[in-house]
Amino acid sequence: EKFQATFLGELRSERARDECFGAVFRRFAPFFKMTATYAEAYGAWSRRAASDGNNRGSPVKDVMLVLARQAFDERCKGRDLAQFLVAPVQRVPRYRLLLEALVLRTNEDHADRNDLDEALTLVRDACAKIDAILGEHAVRNEMQLLKSQIHDPANQLSSLVAHRLVRTGDARKLSTSKIETLTFWLTDRALFSCDRPPATNMYRLRFYAPLTRCVVEAAPFATLSNRCDR
Repeated sequence: EKFQATFLGELRSERARDECFGAVFRRFAPFFKMTATYAEAYGAWSRRAASDGNNRGSPVKDVMLVLARQAFDERCKGRDLAQFLVAPVQRVPRYRLLLEALVLRTNEDHADRNDLDEALTLVRDACAKIDAILGEHAVRNEMQLLKSQIHDPANQLSSLVAHRLVRTGDARKLSTSKIETLTFWLTDRALFSCDRPPATNMYRLRFYAPLTRCVVEAAPFATLSNRCDR
């Protein structure tokens, strides 16, 4: 916050003088990469909150309940902790949008144009790093949510959060008495399937196979057994 206050103070001072913002952005833009480190910590917190926030007896749940009550404080203006924590991550993309608008409206022979161009390049680089980190966290959060929905007493899915989902789909097994539906997931590390018992929201792990090598082939439509073997 001290860095943010200093940066905004410099912008206000520059505006009061001649409204040339490029030099200020160019001087501070290299430090926007620090937000990428913050984004990593924010992602780790959000995963912990998602995994433990609903568990009885979890200290994380107790903290989340206290913080949820604080959102009703008029000073918070209805915002919860997650909204406050994500704010620093959202600033850098907004700076990029501002710089893009300034560059678009600044003539090439203007004294501020070179500084604006350099600052925009630096801010875009910082945004790319932040986007990559947030994208990775989104994948991890997705796999964390999936893991929480699967009953896995043998703990075969212990490393699922580190997997990347490739494809998922349903398969139906026909028998004389019933139709059994299995849901399959293919990740970059494993293939596994689950069924969902009646009157429950939880999946039940039925099959798990780690992948050491994966090859995709175009199999001809021959007999059913051949297709199953493929």
